[in-house]
Amino acid sequence: MSGEKILLGQYTGKSKSGGNFRHIRIDASTETLQTIDYEHHEIHSGSTFRAQAFNDAIGAGNSVTIGFRTGVKEAHMLWEFVHEGDMTMTVLENPTITLSTGTNVTCKNSNRNSTKTSELQGYGTAALLAGNITKDPTYSGGTSISLKRSYATKGAGASGSRRQEVVLKTETPYIFKLTNNETSAGGGQIRLEWYEHTPKN
Repeated sequence: MSGEKILLGQYTGKSKSGGNFRHIRIDASTETLQTIDYEHHEIHSGSTFRAQAFNDAIGAGNSVTIGFRTGVKEAHMLWEFVHEGDMTMTVLENPTITLSTGTNVTCKNSNRNSTKTSELQGYGTAALLAGNITKDPTYSGGTSISLKRSYATKGAGASGSRRQEVVLKTETPYIFKLTNNETSAGGGQIRLEWYEHTPKN
């Protein structure tokens, strides 16, 4: 019994903001600590979002693209591309993206009970529109911060992804581009998933 009391004392703590002491909860059935990682926590808090764009027939040498401008919160971004044949995925930072071009796509919250919307802004209207990315906007320039080529056999399916998140610059334009290297058309899709966070230090 005394051991249990000591353990309970070790598993108490005070919040960083100086609030009351709180006990870490232990599952009543298994008597184990139940925890989740930070990325999982952001899903439950309603701060994780996803969006995608695809083209079933990307012409030879052409691309399907996603463009947006980040907000004041940091976007911790992961991406995946799915395609057929030989294609290259490129991420461009700080390109010039033209308003009223492309098609805006609404970002979806991964917690379907949350009413929070993404800070990413799309270019498909006359003014930047929060909560959106833009499929196939007109753009120029930009610095390549990621490039990955997938050498799949023509007509064969393939995919690639970013396994560790990239923290994008705040209030900065980005282009995600999947380019068809084949001599004929092929399908391709870009998928984005991210959470938005304000650093505390």
